[in-house]
Amino acid sequence: MGAEGQRILYDRNGASSS
Repeated sequence: MGAEGQRILYDRNGASSS
């Protein structure tokens, strides 16, 4: 659990923010 897990979370949370 590292960049792979964080990327999915960022993709969903960051997609709306960014």
